[in-house]
Amino acid sequence: MKQPRILETRPKRKTAALVLAAILLFTASATNLHPQTYTDLYNLGSSLGDPANPAWIGLFTQGRDGNLYSTSQGGGTLVKGVAYGTVFQLTPTGNMTVLYSFQNNKDGVFPNGGLTLGTDGYLYGTTFTLGLYGEGSVFKIATDGTSYTTLYSFKAPTSGYNPVTAPIQGVDGNFYGTTQ
Repeated sequence: MKQPRILETRPKRKTAALVLAAILLFTASATNLHPQTYTDLYNLGSSLGDPANPAWIGLFTQGRDGNLYSTSQGGGTLVKGVAYGTVFQLTPTGNMTVLYSFQNNKDGVFPNGGLTLGTDGYLYGTTFTLGLYGEGSVFKIATDGTSYTTLYSFKAPTSGYNPVTAPIQGVDGNFYGTTQ
């Protein structure tokens, strides 16, 4: 009876090793051609009235104009020694502009959930507290800051209270969100 032959598979290993080496060399040369750099665009809170203490710093929305938009829990115009937060714009070149300073109870204060860009081009967000009933609000603002509107004020327990994230827009055009 003949014994089965065992086939040698080393050539395949050499081929795999060569392919892996080629990938590593290509990756290394591509990295050298396009080195990664880090640049601070703006140091929030570095000047009086600046946005300060953004709760979720990663929550920036890019507008149709290419600028970045977000909210901060602090900063903005002082009201009796307290800064109640801002909506702000940051350009790709690092210019920061406060679009809105939260100052009165009916609009709400302490926006901390970032913004959502609606299909209509407006930015939508929430405030954590105050508003008409003291439980937070939903607002919209134009990207140039010229138009601010409070859309809804939360009233516990019937409609929830203290939202912490911006609403999102569904495919049906309505906005959806959560509260505590």
